[in-house]
Amino acid sequence: MFLKKNNLLFALAAGIFFPILTAAIVMLILEQIIRLGGGEGSANPVVRPRTVYLIGICINVLLINYYKKLRYDQSMRGIVIATSILGLIWIIRFGSEIMHQIQ
Repeated sequence: MFLKKNNLLFALAAGIFFPILTAAIVMLILEQIIRLGGGEGSANPVVRPRTVYLIGICINVLLINYYKKLRYDQSMRGIVIATSILGLIWIIRFGSEIMHQIQ
């Protein structure tokens, strides 16, 4: 499998690539559901982009667990760094929006 590398830079790239890919796939699926009329009525799937991006970031938990089982410390470190960077970007981008909704 191409993910079996104990390399910090490779894992850093994977930790950024997979959340972006996951978010894009989830967005496409939701757009298709809405386009096909699945979003009508009380079950309207109003999913904010911030939720989709958070799902994408959370996919890194699976990668962290995978590398933990293989005991690939450098790869695990790269995924954690990428997740932290993406989480910080998410907080900077959507933090004020969330705080305004709470007040």
